[in-house]
Amino acid sequence: MSAKAETRRPSRRRPLRGAALTLLVLLALAAGAHALAWRWTTDAIAAGLADWTARQRAMGWTVEHGPPARAGWPFEARIELAAVTVSGTAPALPRGFTWEAARVALAVAPPRLDALAISATGAQRLRLDAAVVPFTAHALRARVPLDPAAPAGSGEILAEGLVAMLPEGPLAAARIAAVAAPRPLDGALALSARAEDVLVPPVPAAAAFGPRIAQARLEAAMTGPMPPPGPPARAAAAWRDAGGAIELGGLALRWGPLAAELNGVLRLDAALQPAGEGRLAVERPQEALAALVEGGLVPRREAGTLQAVLALTARAPAGGGAPRVEVPVSVANGAIAAARIPLLRLPPLAWPGAAPPTR
Repeated sequence: MSAKAETRRPSRRRPLRGAALTLLVLLALAAGAHALAWRWTTDAIAAGLADWTARQRAMGWTVEHGPPARAGWPFEARIELAAVTVSGTAPALPRGFTWEAARVALAVAPPRLDALAISATGAQRLRLDAAVVPFTAHALRARVPLDPAAPAGSGEILAEGLVAMLPEGPLAAARIAAVAAPRPLDGALALSARAEDVLVPPVPAAAAFGPRIAQARLEAAMTGPMPPPGPPARAAAAWRDAGGAIELGGLALRWGPLAAELNGVLRLDAALQPAGEGRLAVERPQEALAALVEGGLVPRREAGTLQAVLALTARAPAGGGAPRVEVPVSVANGAIAAARIPLLRLPPLAWPGAAPPTR
């Protein structure tokens, strides 16, 4: 037998088998690491939920829910809760607040590993004082930062396909989005909110402007230190005494013939009641006034005088556009006034544990 016949080619199967085995080992290790990370993250979410619940209960709030259940592997770390109830009082909600949801999920997922996503599904109910509002939504999500140094109250909320049953009738909104974050210049908590395509129940204002609000927008900032934990009246007074105020950078509304924007500052007076001042700009004010008259919100006997005043004060912008009028507005002693003319009385804020305000 020749030497050439005895020479054999080296087998390629062994290197391929070795590479495949190495790849399988690496995949197994990656899957194991991922499973451990998922388990650790869900444990951290459950522990954070327990800590938050304990803090809220220590401040007098009620927090109830079913046993936490892990879910979401492998794409997200999620804790699911059933029969969730959160209720209590706060400076911004002095008369009490209760939220009930059939199911709530808490999740951490790429690419936002720095935030906790909270989503609610199923039938829900909101209680404010004695009013109970059941509602549903195609999507109801909130996102809060996981950084402990993040300012209290910062986060994001998104609601799509919202339908709420008010005593006056159904209220629906195609989309509501809000973002709260510290303002870059001074660290004040800034709020930006926007609502689109809102259908309102048959309230008196709907008779004037129609059942559909095309758009509502709010730009505001809460200055001063955050209210300390404690009874709502005491926390509100501490915030007021420290110079706290709500700066309205823009409260805009487009509703039928009404296109208006309000800018100003709101604070609490000595009786913990709203007080402030600002400027109100209204486009096509005569059309808006005519709608108010037709809706029965402004007496016809006063319409002629008001139309004459608007004709003298309305001005077209220098760059062109619809005529508009700007007037100073104020909130004091339980009343809203425009150009020093009282327009509307406000119901007093009743703070739990505080003496009722006198006027």
